[in-house]
Amino acid sequence: MKYLEQYKQIHRGKKYGISGDQLVEPLSKIITKYKSLLDFGAGQSNTATKLSKLLGIESVVLYDPAVIGRDMVPLGAYDTVICTDVMEHVPEEEVSQVLTDIWGYTEEEGEAIFVIALRLAGEVLPNGDNAHCTVQPKEWWESRLREVFVNVSPLPTLSKNYCLIGYKCTKGDIATNGRENPAEVV
Repeated sequence: MKYLEQYKQIHRGKKYGISGDQLVEPLSKIITKYKSLLDFGAGQSNTATKLSKLLGIESVVLYDPAVIGRDMVPLGAYDTVICTDVMEHVPEEEVSQVLTDIWGYTEEEGEAIFVIALRLAGEVLPNGDNAHCTVQPKEWWESRLREVFVNVSPLPTLSKNYCLIGYKCTKGDIATNGRENPAEVV
């Protein structure tokens, strides 16, 4: 990832990546699969841990390549994958690969839930770039999600004081044309 070292510096210096904690209640009303949960890009938040207690989710994995202790690449697939305040931190040229990775972590009958900011961040990286390197309108994000996931359903507004969009996505046969991975689609 282009900015990985920049994000590691921020995480070492302060509490960062905790915005998902504000989404626990709205996410608890959206999640319908309770066996296993992956928080992809967890930052330093406790969103998934709080959701597991609230919903009785059996297995929780927190993953963030920029946070020591959460940087082990997950194995297997999960009932539910949440990805909150992450995709706007991914450089545009890497978005398709990250979405494909998340698709791979989602069980065949599972769900992936995305919450994406549509504005610049208040945080600046150590190199001077804005922490939200991919700020695009909701139509752009929906189009990128549809390149990977078959069912992409917009979610109701999740926050009144922050410009966010949300999508609940599921796999399916159409996007992959029967292939095992959307990256193989020609």
